[in-house]
Amino acid sequence: SSQSINPSYGYLWWLNGKSNFMIPGAQIVFPGPLVPNAPADMFAAMGASDQRAYVIPSKNMVVIRMGDASDPANPTFAVSGFDNEMWAKINAVIQ
Repeated sequence: SSQSINPSYGYLWWLNGKSNFMIPGAQIVFPGPLVPNAPADMFAAMGASDQRAYVIPSKNMVVIRMGDASDPANPTFAVSGFDNEMWAKINAVIQ
């Protein structure tokens, strides 16, 4: 992490596996990793409309997600339940 305010964010990348995280526009600290179903060493670029670039060094893997927002009511929300659901499905085939 490049700063102490949000240990799950640094240098424009989201970092999984940290003890807590904050989301843009809120001053609330959420306990636990950013995406509980994703590998702890995952880091990700997370953009509007659920555009994603996940990097997982331990798996020698990169996952790119492009498409419409999974939650049209919140298309610019950086972190969404979509990430955890998607990683549950990915884990079923990589483990």
